[in-house]
Amino acid sequence: MKAKISSEFQLESDDIQIIRPDEVVKLFQKLGQPIPKFYDNEASSTDYNLFGEKAVVSQFSFYNENGKTITTGNLYISQIGFSRRAWIIPHDDHYKNNGRVRHETVDIEIGPLMDIQVHSYQSKEIKDRTVDESEVGGLDNFDICIFRNFELIGGVPFEKITSETLMRHNGDEVIRGLNEDSREDFIYNFFSSSPSTKGELEGHRLAIEILYNICVQEILYKNGESETLTFSVDKLI
Repeated sequence: MKAKISSEFQLESDDIQIIRPDEVVKLFQKLGQPIPKFYDNEASSTDYNLFGEKAVVSQFSFYNENGKTITTGNLYISQIGFSRRAWIIPHDDHYKNNGRVRHETVDIEIGPLMDIQVHSYQSKEIKDRTVDESEVGGLDNFDICIFRNFELIGGVPFEKITSETLMRHNGDEVIRGLNEDSREDFIYNFFSSSPSTKGELEGHRLAIEILYNICVQEILYKNGESETLTFSVDKLI
């Protein structure tokens, strides 16, 4: 089996064509915020081609030994989506408490048999936590929606699994994010003499290969080239 992947990129040099530095200044001046000296002259003289990507859109297809398409997929990763940041000077920690909110979705369609959708959408930061954060917009929002052609494969037509369901299943009464749980499990497994295999790195070889090829395509893109890359899948799975 082989995979073919093609990608498009939005770089910082593209981004400033959408919202120009002078428009950024106008936006934050309305809020009465002091504007950094960078916007006086450096913004116009900066070589934005040296910066990394702001968004990536990739399309990939998998082919069997007869060259027939058996699976298609796409990946969209963006740093310029919805944000709660309303200040022009970033905080010291660019990761936490700097306006980042999680907006993620995964959609797996298994032909006419099943559709599995995972949604995780926040509307605020950790500092704004309340008691119930499992609904859409909450800090712990994580919904798995399963649609089944139940007359063919059994089960129920629709099932929804929430973060609360997962916490009850695991007997976890601690209020914390699923990402934090995953990182904690990773550390425990790394130092454990009998690690769990549920997140074994070997199982992510295909995903790593896909991301590697996207990185190669970005290098080509920055050099003015556009190329569809093909790689073997059999050895990865």
